[in-house]
Amino acid sequence: MNRCHRPSPALVDTLDEDGDGSISKPEFIHHWVEFWVGNDADAPGTHLFGEV
Repeated sequence: MNRCHRPSPALVDTLDEDGDGSISKPEFIHHWVEFWVGNDADAPGTHLFGEV
């Protein structure tokens, strides 16, 4: 069975920079970089993979 996992609405709200209800490719790229090389624990990108 092939499943598609959707992010929680709270995560979308956190990562959706322009408030359009979705995470665009540029928003995702920004948060991806923020997750891997950022040093701000409060930055939205630190939540890219949800609660850890």
